[in-house]
Amino acid sequence: MQRREKLCGSETASATVLLAVDEGMATITLIPHGAQRPRRQAGPGSCPGAGIVCNGRGRASVVLTGVGRGFCAGGDMRAAWQHIQAGGDPRRFFRDLTIRLHRAITDLRQMAKPIIAASNGAAGGAGMSLAAACDLRVAADSAKFRQAYTSIGLPRRPPMSARRTIRSRITCAGGCSPRSHCSCSPGPRHCSTGRWLATSRSRRRRMITVKQVVLDHLEHTFGREAWQPSLAIAVEGLTALQAEWKPSPERHSIWQIVCHVIHWKRGVLAALDGHPVDYLELGRTDLPEVSGDDAAWQADVRELHRIYQEFIRRVEALDDAALSQPLVPYKGKPEWVQPLGTRLVRVATHDIYHAGQIRYIRALQGA
Repeated sequence: MQRREKLCGSETASATVLLAVDEGMATITLIPHGAQRPRRQAGPGSCPGAGIVCNGRGRASVVLTGVGRGFCAGGDMRAAWQHIQAGGDPRRFFRDLTIRLHRAITDLRQMAKPIIAASNGAAGGAGMSLAAACDLRVAADSAKFRQAYTSIGLPRRPPMSARRTIRSRITCAGGCSPRSHCSCSPGPRHCSTGRWLATSRSRRRRMITVKQVVLDHLEHTFGREAWQPSLAIAVEGLTALQAEWKPSPERHSIWQIVCHVIHWKRGVLAALDGHPVDYLELGRTDLPEVSGDDAAWQADVRELHRIYQEFIRRVEALDDAALSQPLVPYKGKPEWVQPLGTRLVRVATHDIYHAGQIRYIRALQGA
C-alpha cells in the first residue's frame, strides 16, 4: 500500500490539516493546535492544492474527518481575540477567514471525487457547513452539529454558505423532503435555534426499531403501568382465596387465567425453539380447575414473572432481521405463519387483555 502525507497550514488557521493518500482514498484530517477541543479547529481551506491531490488519477473517494473529541468548529475565536489585542483589524481578520471558508466549501462541492464527512465529534459553525458540503455524512454517536451565530446574539439565519448546503443536502432521518420544513429536519429552522443537534439523541428520537417496539410492548403490557395496569400489577397482592374465586360457576377464576397465560406462553417459547406445539392439544389442556394454598398461588405468580423475563431475554438477543423472520406458531397451522416480531406483539396484547379481565374480577369481589 502506498501512503504519503502532507501537513498544511496558514497564519489564519487554528488547525493543521493532514492530507494522507492511500491506494484509492485520500483522507483530509483536521488536527487542532494544542488541546483537542472542537472550538480550536479549522477547515481544510488551509491546505492549498488538496483538491488537486484528491482528484488525482486512481483516487476513488475522499474522507474529511477530525481527531479526538471534535470534527471541526470553524474559526478560532482565540486567534481572533489575540489578533485584535495585538492591534490587528478585526474586519480584515474575519474577511480573510470567511474567504477561506467559502473557498473550502466551493472546493468540496466542485471536487470530482465523492467526499465523505466522517463526523467523529462536535461540528459547530463552519464545521457544520463543511459537513453539509460533503456528498455523504457518516456520524458517530458522539457527533453533534450546531450553527454558532445565534448563540452569540448574531442574526438568526445561518450564512449563505451554510444555508444553501444544509437545506439542500441534509434531510430528516425520517425521510421528510428537504423543503418540507418538518420539525425534525436539521435544516434552516434548526440552525436558527442555536441548539446542538446530537446524533445519538436524534437517532433515538426519529428512528425506532422493531426490537424496540416489541420490548416496549412486552414491558408495558406485563411489567410497567402505562395508562392501563399491567398484568403483573393486576395479580399483585392477591391471596389464594381471592385468586380462585369465580363470579359464577361457569366463569374462570383469576388463578385459571394466570395458568392460561403461562400455558400459551410456553407454547410460544417452544415455537421459538423450533418445536411448535400442536394447537388442538394446547386447547385441550387449557384452563383446568385450580385451587390450593397461598404458597401454590405464589409459585404460579413467580412462574408468570419468570416466563416474562425469558421473553425479554430472548428478544434482547435478537435483531430486527431475526424478528422479521417467519415463525410457525403451532403445529398443524401453517396458514398462521407470521413474522416473529408480530407474534411477540400479539403475545403481549394477550397479556393486557387478561390484565383487564383480572382487574374486573378483582373489582367484583372488592379485592
